[in-house]
Amino acid sequence: MRQLISLGLLLWVSIIWGVVDSELLYNEQEAISSQPEIEIALIELQESPVAINFESLDRLLIIPGIEPEEIRKLHDIVKGRQIKNRNELIKKGMPEDVMRLLDTYITYSRPADSRINMALVSAFNDTSFTRSSFRAKIQQGDVELGISLDRRGEEAVEDVFHPFYFKYDCYPWQFLVGQYSVRWGQGILHAPAFRMGFGKTAGGFYSSSDNVIRPYTSSYENTYFSGSAVQYKQGAFRGIIYFSEAKLAVNYADSMLISSITDGSDEEEFYTLETCLGGALLREGSNWKLGLLAERLRYSEEFEKEAGWAEQDNFSSWIEYKGRNLLSGGEIVYSEEKWAGSLTLKYGSSNFRQYLLFRRYQADFPDIHGNPAARRSHFGGEEGIYYGITLKPGSRWQIDMYADLYYFPQERYLIELPSGGAEEMLNVKYGRGDNYLEIYGRYRKADQHVAIDDSSMVIPVVNGSGQITLNQEVEHIILKSRMGFRWEENTETGKIKRGFVIYQQAGRKFGNSKIWLRLTAFRGELPLYLYENNLRYSNKQVCLTGDGYRAGILLTKSWKFYKGEMKYYFEHNDEGDEQGLLMGISVCKK
Repeated sequence: MRQLISLGLLLWVSIIWGVVDSELLYNEQEAISSQPEIEIALIELQESPVAINFESLDRLLIIPGIEPEEIRKLHDIVKGRQIKNRNELIKKGMPEDVMRLLDTYITYSRPADSRINMALVSAFNDTSFTRSSFRAKIQQGDVELGISLDRRGEEAVEDVFHPFYFKYDCYPWQFLVGQYSVRWGQGILHAPAFRMGFGKTAGGFYSSSDNVIRPYTSSYENTYFSGSAVQYKQGAFRGIIYFSEAKLAVNYADSMLISSITDGSDEEEFYTLETCLGGALLREGSNWKLGLLAERLRYSEEFEKEAGWAEQDNFSSWIEYKGRNLLSGGEIVYSEEKWAGSLTLKYGSSNFRQYLLFRRYQADFPDIHGNPAARRSHFGGEEGIYYGITLKPGSRWQIDMYADLYYFPQERYLIELPSGGAEEMLNVKYGRGDNYLEIYGRYRKADQHVAIDDSSMVIPVVNGSGQITLNQEVEHIILKSRMGFRWEENTETGKIKRGFVIYQQAGRKFGNSKIWLRLTAFRGELPLYLYENNLRYSNKQVCLTGDGYRAGILLTKSWKFYKGEMKYYFEHNDEGDEQGLLMGISVCKK
């Protein structure tokens, strides 16, 4: 009864106060591929840690810095034993550095039969309410319920984006009703279950054994379905059928379909997906997976007028293999008489690892929920290859580098000439734990299409970025200093734009409380994208433009079942002053 009362109170408060700043972290400039979904997955993993003595360890693979060899070693230690605490794992050979990464995401006790996770955040800007959010997940035995409310300012309650789901597990069956996302293959048709990562490390794979149907209660992700799904598991086989009958808005541009988080509004540039019916079959072995997927999608009449077709049939085949020193996967897709495919390889020892990603999409390949493998990818006729290397010459050294080459040999939507580009990255890190020095640099040369009257031309645009980061622990205070810059040159006009940023950050833990401070100064013509500490489920990305400075403070306090958070920030730039306050409370009870 008390749990129901708590849920009712939080729902009432969320409606009155209006949700977290939950916009997409992804941007075309400096995004790290799949960053939003990994952040959400890490939060959910922290709320529901892996019981290493009773559950599969595959979910731990998404933790940044964790290698498959380390999870395999943890599995060998745990197998046939009942590990009681952290010290026992260290005595049996788990490195201290690895345990620091795992501590937040594992538990040694039996999984709880019931669990309640709730989070409520309210955001103010210059004393006015701007957003508020409520997120809850309740699990009781085989039943799980999740809901999210996202309200902006004076937005009416009936217009609030409120995804929900109801899931019932009764092995070998699983039923789900509500909003959900599909994770499949390497992201050609749906959000990827298996893909190369892009960022300051050369590569990595986002992979999970439970990767086909995922409940959707987050506006971080950019694609979802609304309907129902049924899953049947028997031994090594899994069969899934999913159905969606909701008017989800899509945008047709650049010879591909881009899904949009919306309530299906009738804005002029959007057209709707009317229905979707799909099915998948997955066969899982001890170190491999094989999957087949087929689906049919039906669009509105307005969409048919724009795209020339109203129905779409998709077929996909996906395979994944995990060996001791080899991790690989591939996906082939057929849609509207067009083909697309990608292949990824990750091989070598933990001290010297190489990454390869090949991709090829036929011209005018249609897609709606896909998420391209590479950061600058488009499905419209791209051919590309990515090669990365990770070196660990010593216990404190790590060197990452990659090169990504892509080319569009045929004309694309509104682009009448071939185009292409290349991107290179180098990141060197020295240190361990909270004491390290990191130097990062990236260079990109890409063709940019320019329309002049009735003709087209392609202009090479060169841009790059670099940063130096120093992190150290001094008297129990974690200090972080960073200096970074961006630049962009138009080779046709010779014009160069620049952006520069520097910040100092300090954080300390006092028992169950934490305090975080940051002071940032920035200057230049280009927007600068930074990630800074923020409330749970809140947008961590900050965009700085012009000349100015920004200061922020974040306070957190944890109790037995509750956690309170408060953040205040002040920013001054060319457009004036801005200040904001975010307050949140979360509940985690087992």
